[in-house]
Amino acid sequence: MIRSELRRATPKEKDIVYGPVPSRRLGNSLGINMNLRRGKTCTFDCVYCQYGRTLNLVSSPNELNDWLDEDTILKEVEKWLRRLNAEDQELNAITFSGYGEPTLYPRLKEVIHGVKKLRDKYYPEVQLGILTNSSLITCEGVFEALREIDMVVAKLDAGSQETFEAVNRPAADIASLQDIVEGLARLQDATDRVTLQTMIFRSTDPRNRDNSSPDEIRLIAEKACSIDPLETQIYTISRYPSEPFVEPVEEYSLLEAANRINDTIGKKCAKIYT
Repeated sequence: MIRSELRRATPKEKDIVYGPVPSRRLGNSLGINMNLRRGKTCTFDCVYCQYGRTLNLVSSPNELNDWLDEDTILKEVEKWLRRLNAEDQELNAITFSGYGEPTLYPRLKEVIHGVKKLRDKYYPEVQLGILTNSSLITCEGVFEALREIDMVVAKLDAGSQETFEAVNRPAADIASLQDIVEGLARLQDATDRVTLQTMIFRSTDPRNRDNSSPDEIRLIAEKACSIDPLETQIYTISRYPSEPFVEPVEEYSLLEAANRINDTIGKKCAKIYT
């Protein structure tokens, strides 16, 4: 893929529920966005993010006081599920994602329980998933909430602290990469439901790191091995990134990364998504 082929992403800042979205990794997915405020709210400011720079860069939900209430979220979810069920709409997943990091939501476990009840009522065969950047896995409340999820898709874009800070640009008080990896390994041990998601890109500016070199892939593979995920989803840029120096890599680079991860873990769990 060349840069001229990249697509634009529409921000989800006004929508609690959106979709169903045809996802290259999750199938037909109904999204739930609990960060309903103007501007992306996240613990990271990733250089490749399709939604642009993070306006509300925070390390804890306590830094914000305008969260949606739980009942409002659940009423909106039920409205959508009731309508989609009546229309015989196919769903493969109901996914917490949206306009920023979903694990920032202060009552995440309670909302998960509520959505699971609605899922069981309208779409009992559908998996409940979450797309997380993994940053708050060291918080016990977040860890316990993620234990309730059928499919945890967790970000791992770096194998070293230096690359982690350069690529994901975490908020000041976010845990170290090593602590995050250990938290993901603990969650995988407890649930056997963790899938990793690794975005690989090339930097056109030598002053800015990327994660596509053989050494970087080796370090990512070693971190992935310590987690032992169900799957590692390998992909590259398909939408306009936050920073102009970020470019997609060729498919053969993705294949090399997948092979390295598979060889390091000792099983074929890395898959390419294009």
